[in-house]
Amino acid sequence: MKLYTRFGALFSATILATFLGACSDDSTSSSSENEIQSSATDSAGAGNSSSSIEPTSSAESSSSMLEGSSSSAGAALSHASEGVLFSWVGADDGSRAITGLDNGTETSGYWYWYNDKADGGNSRIEWPIEVEYEGDMLKPVIEACQGICGKFTLDQGDSEEEPFVEFGFNLAGTETLYGGSATTVDITAWGGLCVAYSSTTDIELYLSYGDNIDAAMGYDFPYVTFSASTEETVNCARWKQFSRGWGMDPHMEELVKKAASVQFRIQGKSGTTGEFNIMSVSSYVEQ
Repeated sequence: MKLYTRFGALFSATILATFLGACSDDSTSSSSENEIQSSATDSAGAGNSSSSIEPTSSAESSSSMLEGSSSSAGAALSHASEGVLFSWVGADDGSRAITGLDNGTETSGYWYWYNDKADGGNSRIEWPIEVEYEGDMLKPVIEACQGICGKFTLDQGDSEEEPFVEFGFNLAGTETLYGGSATTVDITAWGGLCVAYSSTTDIELYLSYGDNIDAAMGYDFPYVTFSASTEETVNCARWKQFSRGWGMDPHMEELVKKAASVQFRIQGKSGTTGEFNIMSVSSYVEQ
């Protein structure tokens, strides 16, 4: 994970100390000590000792990740996710991920996206269909792709940071129907996350905590990296397999108690282009 400064905010040791005040020195071990689970329609693959999760198994390959079709990888995760605490399958569930954690505003689970424009970058996502810039913005995309799919271009522009694009959804929603800070919730019981995806480049999955806490953490989020796979693939990671960019203990036992959103990031060298499709997301599925 490359660190960057979103909205120009500075690291605040005071806020971070408050947020992680309950963390102990003997927290869960880092991802290098834990086995990583991967599966798809044809289940296979051994554990990996890195936070970069290799696509050790896959479903049907496709000539284009932007084709709207019944995803075999998404179907595999849908079947495997029966009885789990949370599951979103684009082909079945539409444009809102029902997390079961909404704060009463009914604003949770709607997909959104952003880029590095606030930092001076010009990175962008080209969606396969026209989108609205208010309300349920990505509904047309999910209906067309049966997932979150698009083409990306990374462009550093005037930014001093490595360019990126991101997309994700809030777990509990915002403070009010009209916006505000994202509410934090405890997702310890989820155990981790499973994702059905395809991407021409590595894609990072991480947890965010709302603007103030994110800034306090220096945007050094706990994350895992799913390796590029042009075939539809399902990969899973437990919370204890997430790491942070500074090499410190991610304190996942505390961080998962105060999560605000699930995010995906594509970041890399300026000029990088490619395609992606996120077909399914669920809480951890034991393989």
